[in-house]
Amino acid sequence: MTSGGLQSNPPYAIMRLSLDALRMPLVGLIKNKQKDSLKIMKQTKKCQVKSKFYYIFWGTATASVLLGQLYVGTGYRVMAESTLSFQDYLTELLDTAKTF
Repeated sequence: MTSGGLQSNPPYAIMRLSLDALRMPLVGLIKNKQKDSLKIMKQTKKCQVKSKFYYIFWGTATASVLLGQLYVGTGYRVMAESTLSFQDYLTELLDTAKTF
């Protein structure tokens, strides 16, 4: 190295800093192994805790959507049957009018 130290060789300085950054957490874990292990466990265990009301709400919402779809589907089927019967009635009416 020259008298300029790390500043005269930028790639070496970057590599040296990144190696130091990697080594720092390991030093902390070796000194306070139990404390740091608990901290890591607490940091990684950030899962969502849902209450029973969450499941009641979404279960009710799902059931209502399903029942709504069945209601609309049944109504559509009844409407289609009545439209077909009206069409049959008009066809018979026109056929009888043509015979006169």
